[in-house]
Amino acid sequence: MQKSEKNSERLDLTIGIAVMVVLLIVTIMGAWWVFRAIKNADYSAMGGELSCEEAVRGKETTFTFVPNGKLSEGDTVIWSVNGNEVQRSEYGEGEEICLRYAPPTSGTMELSVSAGRYAQTRVVDVARPVLTLTAPQAEMIYGEEMPQLGYSASGFVGDEEKDFCFDGMCIADIDGAGVYSVTFDKQCDYLDYDVRQTEGILTVLPRKLNVTGNLTKIYDGTNTILNPSLQLEGALDGDDVCLCCDELYFDNKNVGSDKTILLATARLEGDDARNYLLPDFVSGEIVPKQIFLNGLTVQDKLFDGTTKATVDKTGQLDGVVSGDSVAVGGISVNFEDASVGQHGVEATVRLVGADKDNYTVCVPDGLQAEIGETATFWDKLLNKEKLAQTE
Repeated sequence: MQKSEKNSERLDLTIGIAVMVVLLIVTIMGAWWVFRAIKNADYSAMGGELSCEEAVRGKETTFTFVPNGKLSEGDTVIWSVNGNEVQRSEYGEGEEICLRYAPPTSGTMELSVSAGRYAQTRVVDVARPVLTLTAPQAEMIYGEEMPQLGYSASGFVGDEEKDFCFDGMCIADIDGAGVYSVTFDKQCDYLDYDVRQTEGILTVLPRKLNVTGNLTKIYDGTNTILNPSLQLEGALDGDDVCLCCDELYFDNKNVGSDKTILLATARLEGDDARNYLLPDFVSGEIVPKQIFLNGLTVQDKLFDGTTKATVDKTGQLDGVVSGDSVAVGGISVNFEDASVGQHGVEATVRLVGADKDNYTVCVPDGLQAEIGETATFWDKLLNKEKLAQTE
């Protein structure tokens, strides 16, 4: 009976020890799991702020990581994209933790960074690069051949431009001088780009015409040409355009050749007039006005073997424009023949005054004087005796 009791006590002790062992193991395992959870909770809290500029395919972008705490010098910094390591380095005291990376594709990518005890992951949206197609800014003159219209393209990544080719620009119907839009007649879809098409402008400039005609006038003290006879040169066959002008103006009133005539008062008319342009000026001429020296007379003289003559009366200028400053400054007269008799006289008149260059002087025809015979010795003596008797 005693032996049976002892065996029962031993069994109870064994069971108690086993229970204690199991409880100890359970306690240790629970403590380990609690420690692991706490450790993981601390580590997951050791993150930071992961930021970046706008990410674009093919464009180098800067990604920056600011941990929640301080790193130690020499800590390893690892950057990964979609689970693939792209950069590894050691942290230096005071350094900025950043990655300069050009995403190779658009869409989304998972960016991760671990720096010492700190880590962070975020999904980054990667935009498509912008490819800009720009139609040209071009000019042409009305009536000339249409210029070749190309386009410009900008925004390519790397060498992706080499296989790009795009045709199909169109222009609004051209019906004369004016401004017309140049557009692409279809949308372009090229590789992994956001394609934007910018309109261009074609400017059709008016065609400049030439003006010809009789643009010569005799000086009259004004710079005006009334009812000028003008013709247009350079208009396209079949176009309805004509020149209308009641008066034109020289740049000044004075005599001269190749003088400027302003065309400000001239105008184009007709259905196609807007397609043309007049020059600012043309050239013309003002020729001197002829005036007359009326009343000029020359003294008779006795033969002296020369053609020299002497003015008797100067006379007056006839035909000078009212208000002009011009007068006779000198007259040179000479017989046409030195012999005795009635002879014609040549006269040269010199003008003076501010407007003298606008005139030429004409001496009326028929200017004459007489050259008499020279008295003999006896004629002189007889004249002296007659003179003495008279006294």
